[in-house]
Amino acid sequence: MRTQRALTIVVSAIALTWFVTSAWAVFHYYVMLPGMRQVLMNNPAVSAHYFGGISPELKNRLEANRAFGTFLFPNALGAFTALGIPLLLAASVRGVKRMLSSEIPDAPAHPWTNWFTIAVFFSFTTVVLIVLYFGNDFIGTARPDGAAPIGGTYRPFAVFLIPAAGIGFAAAWVTSRRGLFRLGEVVAGIGAPAALFFSLFALWLSYSRGAMVALAGAAVLSVWILWGGRLPFGAKRAVAMLLIGMHVLAVPASRAQEEVDGYLVPEPLPTRFEYTWVQYVKNLESLGELDIEGRQRSLSDLGKLDSFNARVTYWQVGLRMARANLWTGVGLDNFRQGYLQYQFLGASDVEAAHNDFLQYFCETGLFGGGLFLAFWVYFGVWGARRILREDDLNARRWLIGIYAGTIAFAVNSLVDFNFQNPSIAELAMIVAGVFYAQARQTEPDDAAPEWTSTRVIRGIGVALTVLTIVLTATVARV
Repeated sequence: MRTQRALTIVVSAIALTWFVTSAWAVFHYYVMLPGMRQVLMNNPAVSAHYFGGISPELKNRLEANRAFGTFLFPNALGAFTALGIPLLLAASVRGVKRMLSSEIPDAPAHPWTNWFTIAVFFSFTTVVLIVLYFGNDFIGTARPDGAAPIGGTYRPFAVFLIPAAGIGFAAAWVTSRRGLFRLGEVVAGIGAPAALFFSLFALWLSYSRGAMVALAGAAVLSVWILWGGRLPFGAKRAVAMLLIGMHVLAVPASRAQEEVDGYLVPEPLPTRFEYTWVQYVKNLESLGELDIEGRQRSLSDLGKLDSFNARVTYWQVGLRMARANLWTGVGLDNFRQGYLQYQFLGASDVEAAHNDFLQYFCETGLFGGGLFLAFWVYFGVWGARRILREDDLNARRWLIGIYAGTIAFAVNSLVDFNFQNPSIAELAMIVAGVFYAQARQTEPDDAAPEWTSTRVIRGIGVALTVLTIVLTATVARV
């Protein structure tokens, strides 16, 4: 990504990913989840096949409305949205300003302008019509009764043709008056705020407290950087009040551990497609029917620390494991097997450490975990210093948008296992790469690091990587 055009293409593709995934998560929350509950109620064999029946904890999770969209669990959706929201906010500000700007001149007239405008009209009309038609059909497949909102084979075409043609006409009009580049600015100015809205909504529906707190912390850091590393007294007081408020909201009233029919219900292991249970409930009929509409969650649910208390036990066992295997670790993807050896009485069962940094120390030892930690510490420190050196306010805002989301993702990984999920981990590394590329492009020549120091840093990184591979290779797969 050595050119601004390449960066624009990559960022546009990423923004489209957030828009589609977040919009699907909202749809999944309001349409798919009730339909899934209805299917489980109507077909007990489905729950018996996949879950061995509906246990109290599974019933609780099925009825607790938490969006997870295309991901396996809600916390992954939370990490995904936390990564994208700051970037989408910066893209929205930038896109709206450029869309409303009058600095871009009208496109010059060309002989093929009319034909090109017609092509734009038919392209936009066709794409929108296809999306609406198949979206209508897909909603029908998600309903228990299988009925689409607009039934029939040809009736949806007639209904959706008018809005599709209207969008196509608007695109053609912008193209004919201002050119294709202005059309791109309009699409960005509308699409980025729409993606931001759905991402914020999906984050709230996920009820991922770790992602919310990480995003709030990244926002505070961004404000500090935006103010040039110095905050006036009033801003300092506002930030202090924000942090105090976050702390108060995070402290819940204590409550007794839940029991269902005398059976203690452990937390499931949300890292495989099949859940592992310590104990099944013998009398499933006593659980009653599932609430099809689900149980609405509130702000008070965000303050419950049951899952956090379980995480503390994961980390205690993980620290034991890391100390006992300091140099070699237990081997990649061996955390679960190692956890069973160091688990103490009262520690909850789990397959991932719910702290990626700790898990890398456990699996790859001191050098592998240290290399992973060093990368993110370097990214955080170098990124903040680079933004502070940026004199152009618009460029600084754009860099902060990319930087803050990546930092929020990394901080959220202190209480979750985002880097064990390849789909979102890969996206996080892409966004980090976009930040490096964007920062390097606008880096002043006199502020660029010496070639020799860069070569030394890369050499150390390669050496540590090779050493980690050699040491972990000595650990046999359990």
